Amino acid sequence: MKYFFLSIGWLLVFGPAAAQQARPASAPDLLGAALPTPPAAPDTAAALHRLFAARRRNISVALPLTVGAGAGLFLAVAHTSDAKEGLNWTLLGVITVGFTIGELASIPRYSKRREEMMAEDFKRHRLPASWRRELRQWYFKPTKTIP
Repeated sequence: MKYFFLSIGWLLVFGPAAAQQARPASAPDLLGAALPTPPAAPDTAAALHRLFAARRRNISVALPLTVGAGAGLFLAVAHTSDAKEGLNWTLLGVITVGFTIGELASIPRYSKRREEMMAEDFKRHRLPASWRRELRQWYFKPTKTIP
């Protein structure tokens, strides 16, 4: 009787494994073979385009404003006779120049060429982490100005 239960146990344990056939290795299962990449998500690609369009629009609005403010501060310093007041205006002018340089430096970062490069990287699933962090939730929702 004890051999009967032992036989049943062995059949239950090894029965399904013995019935299975080993399948031949297909091309994706081979070591070193590239796996097919799934298509890129269209909503994320659209969000990436919205990010670039929004940043270019912000730069095109902010740059003339800061240049105008810098020119106004320069004129204010030129027409100030009080040294202490002139120093305050000069400090504001230096801050404005810093903002203007920052905006000028960000123009190549959000150019059309860079947008095309990032779209290609996204299609290949190699979008850098710095760009993924910039994709906020509101870029996934279409707006009137940025479709």
